Amino acid sequence: MFVFLWVPLLAFGILTIRLFNALVWSTSKVQVFLKDGAKQPLKSVGYIAAAIVFVVAFVWRTRL
Repeated sequence: MFVFLWVPLLAFGILTIRLFNALVWSTSKVQVFLKDGAKQPLKSVGYIAAAIVFVVAFVWRTRL
């Protein structure tokens, strides 16, 4: 039974890496528009996270 546990773990790992790569790609695109974006990478991560939270909250709110 425990032998087949690696399949869902593999799928979870692949999904996590793909989401992380999308975050890295979008962060690099946002850094271009920020003043001193290359010096403050966490600021661009914050903007991306805020946009994701806004979209999810909007979809959740309009769905109800």
